[in-house]
Amino acid sequence: MERNCTSDGFFFAVKEVSLLDQGGKGKQSIYQLEQEISLLSQLEHENIVRYYGTNKDDSKLYIFLELVTKGSLLSLYQKYHLQESQASVYTKQILNGLKYLHEQNVVHRDIKCANILVDVHGSVKIADFGLAKATKLNDVKSCRGTPFWMAPEVVNWKNEGYGLATDIWSLGCTVLEMLTRRPPYSHLEGATKLNDVKSFKGTLRWMAPEVFNQKNEGYGLAVNIWSLGCTVLEMLTCRPPYSNMEDGQVISKIYRSEPPDVPDSFSSDARDFILKCLQVNPSDRPTAGELLDHPFVKRPSGPQSPRTSGIQP
Repeated sequence: MERNCTSDGFFFAVKEVSLLDQGGKGKQSIYQLEQEISLLSQLEHENIVRYYGTNKDDSKLYIFLELVTKGSLLSLYQKYHLQESQASVYTKQILNGLKYLHEQNVVHRDIKCANILVDVHGSVKIADFGLAKATKLNDVKSCRGTPFWMAPEVVNWKNEGYGLATDIWSLGCTVLEMLTRRPPYSHLEGATKLNDVKSFKGTLRWMAPEVFNQKNEGYGLAVNIWSLGCTVLEMLTCRPPYSNMEDGQVISKIYRSEPPDVPDSFSSDARDFILKCLQVNPSDRPTAGELLDHPFVKRPSGPQSPRTSGIQP
Protein backbone atom coordinates (compact mmCIF):
# COMPACT_ATOMS: atom_id res chain seq x y z
CA MET A 1 0.00 0.00 0.00
CA GLU A 2 1.39 3.40 -1.00
CA ARG A 3 0.22 6.97 -0.53
CA ASN A 4 -0.15 9.48 -3.34
CA CYS A 5 -1.83 12.80 -4.02
CA THR A 6 -3.57 14.60 -6.87
CA SER A 7 -2.42 17.84 -8.45
CA ASP A 8 -4.75 19.76 -6.15
CA GLY A 9 -3.24 18.20 -3.02
CA PHE A 10 -5.80 15.45 -2.28
CA PHE A 11 -4.10 12.47 -0.61
CA PHE A 12 -5.20 8.87 -1.14
CA ALA A 13 -3.88 5.34 -0.73
CA VAL A 14 -2.94 3.12 -3.67
CA LYS A 15 -3.03 -0.68 -3.53
CA GLU A 16 -1.07 -2.27 -6.37
CA VAL A 17 -1.39 -5.83 -7.67
CA SER A 18 0.58 -7.46 -10.47
CA LEU A 19 -1.44 -8.73 -13.42
CA LEU A 20 1.41 -10.85 -14.69
CA ASP A 21 1.03 -14.64 -14.58
CA GLN A 22 1.75 -15.77 -11.00
CA GLY A 23 0.11 -19.19 -11.10
CA GLY A 24 -2.88 -20.25 -9.05
CA LYS A 25 -1.95 -18.21 -5.98
CA GLY A 26 -1.64 -15.01 -8.00
CA LYS A 27 -4.96 -15.63 -9.75
CA GLN A 28 -6.63 -16.12 -6.36
CA SER A 29 -5.18 -12.81 -5.11
CA ILE A 30 -6.49 -11.01 -8.19
CA TYR A 31 -9.90 -12.64 -7.73
CA GLN A 32 -10.03 -11.50 -4.11
CA LEU A 33 -9.10 -7.95 -5.13
CA GLU A 34 -11.79 -7.92 -7.81
CA GLN A 35 -14.26 -9.09 -5.16
CA GLU A 36 -13.05 -6.34 -2.81
CA ILE A 37 -13.45 -3.72 -5.55
CA SER A 38 -16.95 -4.92 -6.41
CA LEU A 39 -18.08 -4.69 -2.78
CA LEU A 40 -16.33 -1.43 -1.88
CA SER A 41 -17.78 0.33 -4.92
CA GLN A 42 -21.26 -0.28 -3.47
CA LEU A 43 -20.48 0.78 0.11
CA GLU A 44 -20.46 4.24 1.66
CA HIS A 45 -20.18 4.68 5.43
CA GLU A 46 -17.99 6.76 7.72
CA ASN A 47 -16.62 3.63 9.44
CA ILE A 48 -15.72 1.77 6.24
CA VAL A 49 -12.63 2.63 4.20
CA ARG A 50 -13.75 4.57 1.13
CA TYR A 51 -13.15 3.37 -2.41
CA TYR A 52 -12.30 6.00 -5.07
CA GLY A 53 -11.75 3.94 -8.21
CA THR A 54 -9.30 1.78 -10.15
CA ASN A 55 -6.89 1.99 -13.05
CA LYS A 56 -4.57 -0.48 -14.71
CA ASP A 57 -1.75 -0.74 -17.20
CA ASP A 58 -0.23 -3.75 -18.94
CA SER A 59 1.28 -5.18 -15.75
CA LYS A 60 -0.55 -3.76 -12.71
CA LEU A 61 -3.97 -3.01 -11.29
CA TYR A 62 -4.20 0.12 -9.12
CA ILE A 63 -6.92 0.51 -6.49
CA PHE A 64 -7.45 4.00 -5.06
CA LEU A 65 -8.68 4.09 -1.46
CA GLU A 66 -9.18 6.49 1.41
CA LEU A 67 -5.86 7.27 3.12
CA VAL A 68 -6.05 6.32 6.81
CA THR A 69 -2.79 7.53 8.30
CA LYS A 70 -2.51 6.10 11.83
CA GLY A 71 -2.35 2.44 10.85
CA SER A 72 -4.38 -0.41 12.32
CA LEU A 73 -5.74 -1.03 15.81
CA LEU A 74 -3.16 -3.82 16.00
CA SER A 75 -0.26 -1.41 15.48
CA LEU A 76 -1.91 1.06 17.88
CA TYR A 77 -2.23 -1.32 20.83
CA GLN A 78 1.28 -2.63 20.20
CA LYS A 79 2.53 0.91 20.93
CA TYR A 80 0.02 2.08 23.55
CA HIS A 81 -2.04 0.50 26.30
CA LEU A 82 -5.73 1.03 25.46
CA GLN A 83 -8.06 1.88 28.33
CA GLU A 84 -11.53 0.30 28.38
CA SER A 85 -13.03 3.72 27.66
CA GLN A 86 -10.96 3.95 24.48
CA ALA A 87 -11.73 0.39 23.38
CA SER A 88 -15.42 1.15 24.02
CA VAL A 89 -15.41 4.10 21.60
CA TYR A 90 -13.57 2.08 18.94
CA THR A 91 -15.98 -0.82 19.41
CA LYS A 92 -19.02 1.43 18.96
CA GLN A 93 -17.63 2.64 15.64
CA ILE A 94 -16.85 -0.92 14.51
CA LEU A 95 -20.45 -1.85 15.38
CA ASN A 96 -21.79 1.07 13.35
CA GLY A 97 -19.79 -0.17 10.36
CA LEU A 98 -20.90 -3.79 10.89
CA LYS A 99 -24.54 -2.74 11.27
CA TYR A 100 -24.33 -0.99 7.91
CA LEU A 101 -22.62 -3.99 6.27
CA HIS A 102 -25.17 -6.43 7.68
CA GLU A 103 -28.04 -4.23 6.48
CA GLN A 104 -26.52 -4.68 3.00
CA ASN A 105 -26.33 -8.47 3.66
CA VAL A 106 -22.54 -8.31 3.54
CA VAL A 107 -20.55 -10.57 5.88
CA HIS A 108 -16.97 -9.39 6.36
CA ARG A 109 -15.52 -12.75 7.53
CA ASP A 110 -12.20 -11.35 8.83
CA ILE A 111 -12.92 -8.87 11.63
CA LYS A 112 -9.80 -8.35 13.79
CA CYS A 113 -7.65 -5.43 14.94
CA ALA A 114 -5.28 -5.76 11.97
CA ASN A 115 -8.20 -5.00 9.62
CA ILE A 116 -9.49 -1.96 11.54
CA LEU A 117 -7.72 1.26 10.51
CA VAL A 118 -7.48 4.44 12.62
CA ASP A 119 -7.39 7.98 11.22
CA VAL A 120 -5.74 11.04 12.72
CA HIS A 121 -8.96 12.00 14.54
CA GLY A 122 -9.32 8.61 16.25
CA SER A 123 -12.09 7.41 13.96
CA VAL A 124 -11.91 3.78 12.85
CA LYS A 125 -12.50 2.30 9.40
CA ILE A 126 -13.23 -1.35 8.62
CA ALA A 127 -10.85 -2.42 5.83
CA ASP A 128 -9.67 -5.47 3.88
CA PHE A 129 -12.80 -6.63 2.08
CA GLY A 130 -10.96 -9.26 0.02
CA LEU A 131 -12.70 -12.01 2.01
CA ALA A 132 -16.05 -10.28 2.46
CA LYS A 133 -19.09 -11.57 0.63
CA ALA A 134 -22.47 -10.17 -0.29
CA THR A 135 -24.77 -12.95 0.76
CA LYS A 136 -28.18 -14.05 1.79
CA LEU A 137 -28.24 -15.39 5.33
CA ASN A 138 -26.62 -18.83 5.66
CA ASP A 139 -25.53 -19.17 2.04
CA VAL A 140 -21.77 -18.73 2.43
CA LYS A 141 -20.20 -22.15 2.03
CA SER A 142 -16.42 -21.69 2.04
CA CYS A 143 -14.25 -21.68 5.16
CA ARG A 144 -13.09 -18.08 5.11
CA GLY A 145 -11.75 -15.87 7.87
CA THR A 146 -8.69 -15.68 10.09
CA PRO A 147 -8.69 -19.01 11.92
CA PHE A 148 -8.16 -17.95 15.55
CA TRP A 149 -10.96 -15.36 15.25
CA MET A 150 -13.41 -17.91 13.76
CA ALA A 151 -16.75 -18.58 15.45
CA PRO A 152 -17.59 -22.13 16.60
CA GLU A 153 -20.22 -22.71 13.92
CA VAL A 154 -17.55 -22.19 11.25
CA VAL A 155 -15.37 -24.87 12.82
CA ASN A 156 -18.04 -27.38 13.84
CA TRP A 157 -18.25 -29.79 10.92
CA LYS A 158 -21.61 -31.18 12.04
CA ASN A 159 -23.38 -27.83 11.87
CA GLU A 160 -25.72 -26.93 9.03
CA GLY A 161 -24.33 -23.54 8.28
CA TYR A 162 -23.60 -20.14 9.70
CA GLY A 163 -24.49 -16.53 9.10
CA LEU A 164 -24.04 -12.91 10.05
CA ALA A 165 -23.54 -13.75 13.74
CA THR A 166 -20.06 -15.02 12.85
CA ASP A 167 -18.95 -11.39 12.49
CA ILE A 168 -20.26 -10.74 16.01
CA TRP A 169 -18.13 -13.57 17.46
CA SER A 170 -15.09 -12.10 15.71
CA LEU A 171 -15.93 -8.68 17.14
CA GLY A 172 -15.89 -10.16 20.64
CA CYS A 173 -12.46 -11.64 19.93
CA THR A 174 -11.34 -8.24 18.62
CA VAL A 175 -12.43 -6.37 21.77
CA LEU A 176 -10.61 -9.03 23.81
CA GLU A 177 -7.56 -8.46 21.60
CA MET A 178 -7.69 -4.69 22.20
CA LEU A 179 -7.93 -5.05 25.96
CA THR A 180 -5.34 -7.83 26.41
CA ARG A 181 -2.94 -6.70 23.66
CA ARG A 182 -2.79 -10.31 22.43
CA PRO A 183 -4.65 -12.35 19.80
CA PRO A 184 -7.35 -14.73 21.04
CA TYR A 185 -5.95 -18.06 22.27
CA SER A 186 -2.48 -16.47 22.26
CA HIS A 187 -1.40 -18.55 25.28
CA LEU A 188 -1.56 -21.59 22.94
CA GLU A 189 0.57 -20.04 20.22
CA GLY A 190 3.51 -22.17 19.03
CA ALA A 191 5.80 -22.64 16.08
CA THR A 192 3.16 -24.14 13.76
CA LYS A 193 1.33 -21.31 12.01
CA LEU A 194 -2.14 -22.56 11.16
CA ASN A 195 -3.09 -18.96 10.45
CA ASP A 196 -1.25 -19.49 7.16
CA VAL A 197 -3.26 -22.57 6.12
CA LYS A 198 -4.78 -21.61 2.77
CA SER A 199 -7.93 -23.70 3.13
CA PHE A 200 -9.07 -21.18 5.74
CA LYS A 201 -9.97 -17.84 4.24
CA GLY A 202 -9.26 -15.50 7.13
CA THR A 203 -7.45 -15.64 10.47
CA LEU A 204 -7.83 -18.68 12.71
CA ARG A 205 -7.91 -17.09 16.15
CA TRP A 206 -10.78 -14.75 15.24
CA MET A 207 -12.88 -17.33 13.35
CA ALA A 208 -16.35 -18.30 14.51
CA PRO A 209 -16.71 -22.05 15.15
CA GLU A 210 -19.26 -22.42 12.35
CA VAL A 211 -16.59 -21.51 9.76
CA PHE A 212 -14.88 -24.88 10.32
CA ASN A 213 -18.08 -26.80 9.67
CA GLN A 214 -17.26 -28.91 6.60
CA LYS A 215 -20.83 -30.23 6.36
CA ASN A 216 -22.40 -26.82 6.52
CA GLU A 217 -24.72 -25.29 3.95
CA GLY A 218 -23.27 -21.86 4.41
CA TYR A 219 -22.81 -19.17 7.02
CA GLY A 220 -23.84 -15.57 7.48
CA LEU A 221 -23.49 -12.34 9.38
CA ALA A 222 -23.23 -13.90 12.85
CA VAL A 223 -19.60 -14.81 12.07
CA ASN A 224 -18.77 -11.11 12.25
CA ILE A 225 -20.26 -10.83 15.75
CA TRP A 226 -18.02 -13.63 17.04
CA SER A 227 -14.99 -11.96 15.43
CA LEU A 228 -16.00 -8.65 16.98
CA GLY A 229 -15.99 -10.26 20.42
CA CYS A 230 -12.50 -11.61 19.74
CA THR A 231 -11.43 -8.16 18.52
CA VAL A 232 -12.68 -6.37 21.66
CA LEU A 233 -10.84 -8.98 23.72
CA GLU A 234 -7.76 -8.32 21.59
CA MET A 235 -8.00 -4.56 22.19
CA LEU A 236 -8.35 -4.93 25.96
CA THR A 237 -5.62 -7.57 26.42
CA CYS A 238 -3.31 -6.35 23.63
CA ARG A 239 -2.97 -9.98 22.55
CA PRO A 240 -4.70 -12.12 19.91
CA PRO A 241 -7.47 -14.46 21.11
CA TYR A 242 -6.16 -17.78 22.50
CA SER A 243 -2.69 -16.19 22.67
CA ASN A 244 -1.44 -18.64 25.33
CA MET A 245 -2.09 -21.73 23.19
CA GLU A 246 -0.39 -23.46 20.29
CA ASP A 247 -2.23 -23.36 16.98
CA GLY A 248 -3.23 -27.02 17.06
CA GLN A 249 -4.77 -26.52 20.50
CA VAL A 250 -6.65 -23.51 19.20
CA ILE A 251 -8.14 -25.50 16.32
CA SER A 252 -9.29 -28.14 18.80
CA LYS A 253 -10.69 -25.55 21.18
CA ILE A 254 -12.68 -23.73 18.50
CA TYR A 255 -13.86 -27.05 17.06
CA ARG A 256 -15.21 -27.94 20.52
CA SER A 257 -16.96 -24.53 20.53
CA GLU A 258 -14.90 -23.20 23.44
CA PRO A 259 -14.44 -19.40 23.30
CA PRO A 260 -11.20 -17.72 24.38
CA ASP A 261 -10.75 -16.91 28.06
CA VAL A 262 -12.03 -13.48 29.16
CA PRO A 263 -10.02 -12.08 32.11
CA ASP A 264 -11.86 -11.50 35.40
CA SER A 265 -10.02 -8.18 35.68
CA PHE A 266 -12.23 -6.61 33.01
CA SER A 267 -15.22 -4.54 34.07
CA SER A 268 -18.56 -6.35 34.22
CA ASP A 269 -19.75 -4.41 31.14
CA ALA A 270 -16.69 -5.37 29.08
CA ARG A 271 -16.90 -9.04 30.12
CA ASP A 272 -20.62 -9.20 29.40
CA PHE A 273 -20.21 -7.59 25.97
CA ILE A 274 -17.48 -10.02 24.91
CA LEU A 275 -19.31 -13.06 26.26
CA LYS A 276 -22.51 -12.05 24.42
CA CYS A 277 -20.50 -11.90 21.18
CA LEU A 278 -18.99 -15.31 21.91
CA GLN A 279 -22.22 -17.27 22.16
CA VAL A 280 -21.58 -20.66 20.54
CA ASN A 281 -24.99 -20.83 18.84
CA PRO A 282 -25.04 -18.14 16.12
CA SER A 283 -28.76 -17.52 16.70
CA ASP A 284 -28.01 -16.60 20.34
CA ARG A 285 -25.61 -13.81 19.39
CA PRO A 286 -27.01 -10.29 19.39
CA THR A 287 -27.06 -8.38 16.12
CA ALA A 288 -24.75 -5.42 15.58
CA GLY A 289 -27.75 -3.12 16.07
CA GLU A 290 -28.68 -4.76 19.37
CA LEU A 291 -25.10 -4.53 20.62
CA LEU A 292 -25.14 -0.76 20.03
CA ASP A 293 -27.50 -0.61 23.03
CA HIS A 294 -25.08 -2.51 25.30
CA PRO A 295 -23.74 -0.53 28.31
CA PHE A 296 -20.14 -1.19 27.24
CA VAL A 297 -20.54 0.99 24.13
CA LYS A 298 -23.04 3.46 25.60
CA ARG A 299 -20.53 4.95 28.02
CA PRO A 300 -20.35 8.74 27.72
CA SER A 301 -17.31 9.97 25.78
CA GLY A 302 -15.04 12.05 27.98
CA PRO A 303 -11.48 13.33 27.97
CA GLN A 304 -10.24 9.76 27.45
CA SER A 305 -11.89 9.49 24.03
CA PRO A 306 -9.30 7.70 21.86
CA ARG A 307 -7.64 10.39 19.84
CA THR A 308 -4.37 8.86 18.76
CA SER A 309 -2.37 11.89 19.84
CA GLY A 310 -3.62 11.52 23.41
CA ILE A 311 -3.18 7.80 24.04
CA GLN A 312 -0.56 7.02 26.65
CA PRO A 313 2.03 4.25 26.26
